[in-house]
Amino acid sequence: DVQTYNGHTYAGIADGASLKNASSVTVNADSKEHLTSVAATGAGGAGSFAGAGAAGAHSIATDTKAYVGQSEVTDAGDVSVTAKDETELKTIAGSGAASGNTGVGLTAAVEVVNKKAGAIVGDHAKVTGSSLTVKAENTSSSVTSAAGLGVGGTAGLAGAASETFVNQETDAHVGKKANVNVEKGAEILANSTFTQGATAGSVGGGGTVGIGISNATVSLHAATKAYADDDAVISGGNQVKISADDATNLTYATVAGGVGGTVGVSGNAAVNIIDTETKAYTGKRSALSADEAGDGISITATDTTELHGGNGGAAIGISGGGAGVAVGVTNLKKNTSAYADQKAKLDSKGQVAVSAKNTEDIENVTVQ
Repeated sequence: DVQTYNGHTYAGIADGASLKNASSVTVNADSKEHLTSVAATGAGGAGSFAGAGAAGAHSIATDTKAYVGQSEVTDAGDVSVTAKDETELKTIAGSGAASGNTGVGLTAAVEVVNKKAGAIVGDHAKVTGSSLTVKAENTSSSVTSAAGLGVGGTAGLAGAASETFVNQETDAHVGKKANVNVEKGAEILANSTFTQGATAGSVGGGGTVGIGISNATVSLHAATKAYADDDAVISGGNQVKISADDATNLTYATVAGGVGGTVGVSGNAAVNIIDTETKAYTGKRSALSADEAGDGISITATDTTELHGGNGGAAIGISGGGAGVAVGVTNLKKNTSAYADQKAKLDSKGQVAVSAKNTEDIENVTVQ
């Protein structure tokens, strides 16, 4: 079962447009994808061979954007430019085969996801009014599960693979030489969340040889940015807030078993590759001001990573012995920064806070 989705969701005020005296202005792009793939097969017989294979797969590409172009929104109330993309995927696959001689069951659950969410006030835009919120949210939640069983009078082979590949970009910004003047606060917010549960399990049993092989791989690249671009001027009244937040929560498990009258072999691996960039900043020669009593100016970036999982296997050869290997690999790369760039000006009657924070909670248990 293979499902593909390619979505574009745009909302905007085009270059050259002019809006005046609106009680409020809302530019909102909202996309939701909830997809489920289930694949299952079985094969059996008293003959020399039985084989079963199952694959569940998702291929998702989305682009969600809310923008105010090179235009004017003046004397308005609350101005909101927001983009939100929410994705929920379930990919489940299972196969089983039994034969008088050789049984083979192979299974794969695969997800490939590319997502962009952007909320933008464009270059040279002008916004005046009560408040401004520029917010981009990108949320991904998925479950991948693969199970394989192979049983044969002579040989049984089972393989299961759970594979997830995600590229997630989240961008909220006020563009170059834009001019913003509001009374009750200006906020530029980018929030990215990735939640994944990945499991793979296989059991191979045979009168002579039993082999079980499992793998769960998760690869994530996330870029989350909130910023005022070069030469932008933002007068926020009581507050200017620029915030980029990224959160990754991954739970995984792999299990493999091989049981044979003579030889049993098992192998399983859990591989996690996490690469995140989280940035909040104000650009070169930009100017931020909060000239009323309030929360002042804050530029903050946070990245939180939680990885919890385990992998284990058993290999039993009744007369000849068993051989097994279980491996857990995590490659974590994080670049988190918050700053005011060269010649930027920050003027506040309240506090000024510039901070970047990384948090990691990693636990892996391997048993063989």
